[in-house]
Amino acid sequence: MNRLLLILTGLFSLLLLSCNRTIQISNGDLAIRINHKLETKILNTANGAGPLMKDYASAEFLVCRKFIANDFKIGSTHRGYMRDSIGKGERIVITGDYKNGPWTIRKILEYTVYDSFPGMALLRVKYVNTSDRHIEVSRWVNHHYDILAGNDNPAFWSFQSSSTGARKDWIVPVDSSYYQENYQGMNNSDYGGGTPVVDLWRKDAGIAIGHVEMKPRLVSLPVEKDQYDHYATISISRKFQKDFDFAPGDTLSTYTTFVSVHKGDYFNSLRQYSSFMQKQGIRLAPVEPAAYEAVWCAWGYMRKVTLDEITGTLPKVKELGLKWVDIDDGYQQAEGDWDVNREKYPHGGADMRKLVDQIHSMGLKAKIWWAPLAIDPDSKLLKDNPDLLLESPDGAPRFISWWNSYYMSPVYSKTIEHTKGVLKMFLSDWDYDGLKMDGQHLNCVPPDYNERHHLENPVQAFEDLPLFYKMIYETARAYKPHAVLQICPCGDAMSFYIMP
Repeated sequence: MNRLLLILTGLFSLLLLSCNRTIQISNGDLAIRINHKLETKILNTANGAGPLMKDYASAEFLVCRKFIANDFKIGSTHRGYMRDSIGKGERIVITGDYKNGPWTIRKILEYTVYDSFPGMALLRVKYVNTSDRHIEVSRWVNHHYDILAGNDNPAFWSFQSSSTGARKDWIVPVDSSYYQENYQGMNNSDYGGGTPVVDLWRKDAGIAIGHVEMKPRLVSLPVEKDQYDHYATISISRKFQKDFDFAPGDTLSTYTTFVSVHKGDYFNSLRQYSSFMQKQGIRLAPVEPAAYEAVWCAWGYMRKVTLDEITGTLPKVKELGLKWVDIDDGYQQAEGDWDVNREKYPHGGADMRKLVDQIHSMGLKAKIWWAPLAIDPDSKLLKDNPDLLLESPDGAPRFISWWNSYYMSPVYSKTIEHTKGVLKMFLSDWDYDGLKMDGQHLNCVPPDYNERHHLENPVQAFEDLPLFYKMIYETARAYKPHAVLQICPCGDAMSFYIMP
């Protein structure tokens, strides 16, 4: 009788599971449960970790002009083991269908978990317009989770990497009423970009989301909490500049995003993110030991520094045991016109080379200040090359307010040629040993609508900005194999894609 009861109970449980079609994906301490409506619940299964979510929620959906496609019914499921360049793991593909009057959409969730990245799951979502009507899509959303607060004060701590003119901290409490969009594009004049990860943690458990694309993407990672709610909401989304025309039969794919769980603060999730990106093929530059040596910077004398003030200080620099001398802002004619100001250096470049030779003769190394991509309105460079400018949709130049200058387009061939010429002057003609690149505008650029640049897409300027720095690195190292390349995007949350 007991055995029969056990059999019947087991059959009932299987029948209930089949009706609910609950699917679980596990990797380390991460468990993802997906129900028959393609709703998601995230769990952190580590010892002592409390619930992250109270209920299942529509975590991946489309915001369309006439409706929100978030009510799907599960269809097929396929899971299997796999191995690729990242390692071995499991891939789970789940489909579901949405119907709203004449509009029908199929959603395909593709989760990938790797043995070598426990606690982390990759997600790519595809939507297929299975109706016979065009659908206007405003944005897609992934990993829309309501994360429960504990009894901590504040309710959460968070890592939020976005850059604005407010120069906010990147590690911030989330408590009472709170909202931050964390847009990864330009947020203010000069300011934009970051590392596309948001981490929210309590004392007992934490969760991180972000994207793992190989180049920057124009996404937002908003964090929101209402003062009356016992939870905070996180997500990652892409808003289209103009509604995406989702035609019948077309497929709309999201970027590859991730969710990971952890205990402690954000450090382990960011380290895992960086390790994953490197495993995908991003190569970090080798450490240059000289980058950690102490520096004296001539900026102590400000922009009106004279040649005599610099040379008069060198004996003290040597006496104090410092290794580097930085020649800062004030030597140049203008941003863009990087040759020397003849009032300070009467013999031009020969005087600058003489200064560097004197620094070297004392056993010291020399770096020179530089603001790449900046071009002054009254510069000779701009007068002779107006086509260098990065332009807004209305044809106006984009302003860098800090330097009272304009952006040059980082993907335009003439900008690259000009930059290579400046590097030759600095590192070969003048014999500098390194660069001090300065300015918050270095972290991100707006899309480039200058038709003279013949870009396939204006967003190319934003997405390929890291290639501009790769060019600087490779060119500089060709002149000086041990050149120290210092970059200060002041007040910005540093872009992960520029760091390598």
